[in-house]
Amino acid sequence: MHKKTGNNKTDQKQVNSAFAQAGPYLNIAYFFIGSMAVLGVSGHYLDKFLSWHFTGVLIGLFLGLILGFYHMYKVINQLENKDQKNAD
Repeated sequence: MHKKTGNNKTDQKQVNSAFAQAGPYLNIAYFFIGSMAVLGVSGHYLDKFLSWHFTGVLIGLFLGLILGFYHMYKVINQLENKDQKNAD
């Protein structure tokens, strides 16, 4: 038998709070992966179109990496500004 260990509403609030706190960091990870994947695949098609050998993929991955770091920088700054406003 399964025993209830607490109030379901309280448990759900804790889960929701955990997801709300993790959300911005998950956003960073998904953006990193997505930007590198999209730009890497775009680089692959650029390689095929221009008859390059892997140069477009490297350029695409590098641009995706730069874009991912820029997005991470923006999100972390927003979180820090939000924390500073809440502290005041």
